[in-house]
Amino acid sequence: MASVVSVIGLSQWGLALLCFCHVVMAVPNATNFESPTLSNDPRLNPSVGNGYLATTVYSDTVYVSGIYNGRSTETPSHRARIPSASAIVLRTNLSYNEGINEMFSLNVEQGVFYYRLVAGNFTLEQRIYAHRVHEHILVTEVTYKNMLRDSVSLNLTNNLGPPSADIEFNRVNLSRSSVENSKVKAMAGYIKTTEEPGSAKLGVAVVWGDIPSLVEIQPSPKTQTLYFVTAVATSLDAKDFVTSAHEAYKEAMKRPEMLLGSHVKAWKQLWDAGRIEVEGNLTLAQTVSGSLYYTLR
Repeated sequence: MASVVSVIGLSQWGLALLCFCHVVMAVPNATNFESPTLSNDPRLNPSVGNGYLATTVYSDTVYVSGIYNGRSTETPSHRARIPSASAIVLRTNLSYNEGINEMFSLNVEQGVFYYRLVAGNFTLEQRIYAHRVHEHILVTEVTYKNMLRDSVSLNLTNNLGPPSADIEFNRVNLSRSSVENSKVKAMAGYIKTTEEPGSAKLGVAVVWGDIPSLVEIQPSPKTQTLYFVTAVATSLDAKDFVTSAHEAYKEAMKRPEMLLGSHVKAWKQLWDAGRIEVEGNLTLAQTVSGSLYYTLR
């Protein structure tokens, strides 16, 4: 074992990465942070973001650019909390006596958080990312392959958390096409308190797909993937921000299998445009790449 990070500045994000990596495996990779466990404090989990929206993985909160709540001289003003529709926690009915191996990783070169589980001939991988090209969406992918004799029960729990104290959300009925999944959900609302007395109350809309509570994974040689997308738009983006979020969701779900590839490609282009590489000192190399990631995300 080796500590990957000694110092990543004094930012909250640097502290989070430091705590995530306190038991990181010493692999020769400057851009991949791995650990068999997460912090006991969920606030210190890794985060994913794209400059428009961001979330700490498995947390009940999403933040979006430009949306604050509270009077600047009184409350004070702060980023408005949006309940997360993408904090999907996975559990299986597999026993740890069956030799389960788990690994959590943040790949800062790809901008993707991974959770991997292997139990004999059963494999599962969860990928969470804020899309670098389609900036309005958060994506969770769950890929699995069951080569065991028996089926495996996969429980999915989404951590929406309590109602937002910053935004008055109400459920919205979407205008759907005949072919669209009727289980797509939406909520929208406005911040409670503006930063200044004369400021307009900004609105936020969230659209996401239904998350089943249970998936029975039958034995099969095929690899299968579930796709879950959360789309967020605000009144800073469009007058009809509900429609804007809905359109972002529909666009993403047209070909969800293409999302990861275009996201990773965009992150590669960003890193190729300028990066700092350190040779001969893995700890320093990871410190630098981790710091750059939290600056860019």
